[in-house]
Amino acid sequence: MSSIDADYPTVGVRLAAYKRWQAQCTYVAGGVGALLIVAGLASDALKGAPPAFLAVLTTLAILSGACVGRARMGIAWAEHTLESRVLDPANDVPGDAKSPANDRRFMHAGLWFLLLMGGVLSVAAWWTVFAPHDQGCTLKWQAQQQAVVCVQ
Repeated sequence: MSSIDADYPTVGVRLAAYKRWQAQCTYVAGGVGALLIVAGLASDALKGAPPAFLAVLTTLAILSGACVGRARMGIAWAEHTLESRVLDPANDVPGDAKSPANDRRFMHAGLWFLLLMGGVLSVAAWWTVFAPHDQGCTLKWQAQQQAVVCVQ
């Protein structure tokens, strides 16, 4: 008896798990979109943060979206394969009916990238609060070096 048979003993239980995992992928993708909207709305407030924060935020959004998209695609394919075999056992659907364990790993990776995105966005927002600035002075970032420029 394989692990998928032990964890999900019936077709109905498996299909319900596939639907739940697809919903989780959708929630993570929605979280990525929400953080990108927050970053866009707070763009004026984030101008005091180093440009590297924007680059890291963008990279994490791309990685999270790619992982979640890959996971959802694989889980949907596993669901389709199982449903096709149940509806017509003679139907020769490519692939096997095993658990989409790798796809679930992609989903979890996408979630971790989402959490990192939230952390980076929070640090960037707080950076502007605690960044050193005096009367008439602003931080200016050039070539990864910090310089304080005072405007009189």
